[in-house]
Amino acid sequence: VSFNIAWQESFKEIQCYEDKQVNQVLRALLSDKELISVIKSLFKSDENQAPIQFERLADIHSIDAFQAWVAESIFPYIETSYDDLSVSGLDELDPATPYVFISNHRDIVMDPLILNKALREYGFSTSNCAIGDNLLQHPAANDLALLNRCFKVFRSLKSPRAMLKAMKTQSEYIRYLHFTQQGNVWIAQKEGRAKDNIDKTNPALIKMLILAKPKERPFSDYMNALNIVPVCFSYEWDPCDIDKAHELINSENNSDYQKDRFDDFISCKKGLSEEKGKIHIDFGNTLSISETHDHKDVANLIDEGIQKAYRPFPVNYASYKRIHATHSIPSNFSKQEINQSAKRLDERLKDENIEIQKRVYTAYSQVLNS
Repeated sequence: VSFNIAWQESFKEIQCYEDKQVNQVLRALLSDKELISVIKSLFKSDENQAPIQFERLADIHSIDAFQAWVAESIFPYIETSYDDLSVSGLDELDPATPYVFISNHRDIVMDPLILNKALREYGFSTSNCAIGDNLLQHPAANDLALLNRCFKVFRSLKSPRAMLKAMKTQSEYIRYLHFTQQGNVWIAQKEGRAKDNIDKTNPALIKMLILAKPKERPFSDYMNALNIVPVCFSYEWDPCDIDKAHELINSENNSDYQKDRFDDFISCKKGLSEEKGKIHIDFGNTLSISETHDHKDVANLIDEGIQKAYRPFPVNYASYKRIHATHSIPSNFSKQEINQSAKRLDERLKDENIEIQKRVYTAYSQVLNS
């Protein structure tokens, strides 16, 4: 699929950095003492970990080399925040084939980070990740994201015309990345994290993907050519579980509710550094889309792929028992494991009111309702 120069020019507003830009951007970031201080405070070393070698960044000239540095220098600190990371399904996919990964969304930074960690370890190229421009307000955050193959999704637009134009550009860029660059793409199934853990694909996402479809090409043919793979993230513990419950209630009680400008930064910090227990990522089968399918059917196929891949943990069963007091549900975990998780969750929630507690229990139990 060829692209004319004018079309590629329109990507400049959203595209990730190219290799030729990397060294200059990294050298500018190295001179930002405030940024280096924030990173050091976020990833504090103990006696068993070597200090982060920031000076090596000055000699990096490609995205792949930068991501290798992150894997070697930053990820050991992130790994201390979870007990285990397991992966399934990637051995069924082909590293030489470009995919569009569409997933549920649990954590702002961890989801794309661990997705790319899994891809690297299985010999795949890392994914170009869609990220909301609301997370890129700070210039340094913007630079770090674009260095990590992230591309912008505009979420602050109000005008229908501006929104449609932005969606077309996004669709064209995904088409360019997938067909011309032969690159992997990751995008969440709907805007923002699922605060209640109800994972439903927004059919508008599928409509966005086909905005760049050549008119003469059938819907099913183009969809199948994108090689869409449902991906499911399962976290044992969510560091932002209580915060998400508060945000849901605030937004329901106040139609004008706006998050504080520091809320996303706090969520990112918690997600990176606080305890998550075990994490599992499941890569499903490439979707097979027929001539009778429309955008809603494709969204439903993604939902089915994600829902059947959930990896429940003891806390999910403990929460289910709290919500459905008279029901028990078959589990591979012992009664002791479930009770220990119930006790730990109760301790987390002891200072919260009944409504918040119920929201958190309901969110954790959600995977068993699917």
